[in-house]
Amino acid sequence: MFQTKLYVDEAWMKRLSLGLLRFRKVKPNVHVCRCPFCGDSKKSSTITRFFFYVRKGSLNVQCKNCNYSRSFYNFVFDYSPQQFEEYKKETLLHSFTTKKKEPPVKKTEKPSFNTVIRKEENSLTVLSNTVNCATLPDNHPAITYLCGRGFKKAQIERLLYTDDFKSVCMQLSKSSSKNLLENEPRIVIPFYDEFGNIKLIQGRALKKSKMKYITIKTHDDVTKIYGLENLDKTKTTYCVEGPLDSLFVDNCVATCDANLTRSDADILIFDNESRNEHIVKLIESAIDQGRSVVIWPNSTDNKQDINDMIQSGISQKLLMGVIRKRTFKGLMARLEFNKWKKV
Repeated sequence: MFQTKLYVDEAWMKRLSLGLLRFRKVKPNVHVCRCPFCGDSKKSSTITRFFFYVRKGSLNVQCKNCNYSRSFYNFVFDYSPQQFEEYKKETLLHSFTTKKKEPPVKKTEKPSFNTVIRKEENSLTVLSNTVNCATLPDNHPAITYLCGRGFKKAQIERLLYTDDFKSVCMQLSKSSSKNLLENEPRIVIPFYDEFGNIKLIQGRALKKSKMKYITIKTHDDVTKIYGLENLDKTKTTYCVEGPLDSLFVDNCVATCDANLTRSDADILIFDNESRNEHIVKLIESAIDQGRSVVIWPNSTDNKQDINDMIQSGISQKLLMGVIRKRTFKGLMARLEFNKWKKV
């Protein structure tokens, strides 16, 4: 008898439930627990708003408090990256053993990228209507903005520019791009997988805009991890929240949100916001999981992120020295964390 993917997912849900607070079944195909990402209600420790539910034969998750919503596959990646490879092998085994038993499925039509997305010799996907920011003149608005934030050539070369952000987005997803403004200039932050394939892009506005950042994915299940194409896993790996911040840290990726634990990087560098309750709880959770974290030195100048430090005149070399010196794990992390969060 073949095991369905839903059977595998439900077995893994029960396995992971050992670490989930107040996990329980509330009705057929629906389980709840306290959200492992936002911590759920701050007023009551009994409220449970993180749901596991089956829809169209697939297991999904959603938090009614922080609006986290993913397929179970992506939830495992976010919640337990250390076990994700084992889980993925089981789901792959399912696909191999059931392939001959499943009726042929009509392929859904997807936009063809052949005429607009190509690979160059460096194996990175190339988007039409974009240029590397490093090729722009010194007086270009994009360069003025980046240099004003302390970016040097090494960081600028990782970014793109377009005069028409909508035309670039249409190459990835026509449905997500139809309401965007025509001919809007933006800095383009490209997200690749380990093989140089484009996964999503973020556009940073250069003019006053209601949406400073716009994110367009190639498909809904894309996990936002920036910098995978340059990551060297034979060396110490780091993770920060912001893609632009990651450009100043050696061998670094970014999660695009404060939940850095969904990355399997060796060292997690949270923003320096000791009075931010959400950040404080996430760091505490990372320490409890045995992860190595950077605890920033006590400071009265309210420098909250890496780019703030760079703009204040700290060199990348000095920044990396501070990061290495202030990396802690286990009991030492707990002691330094307790000092830091009282600032």
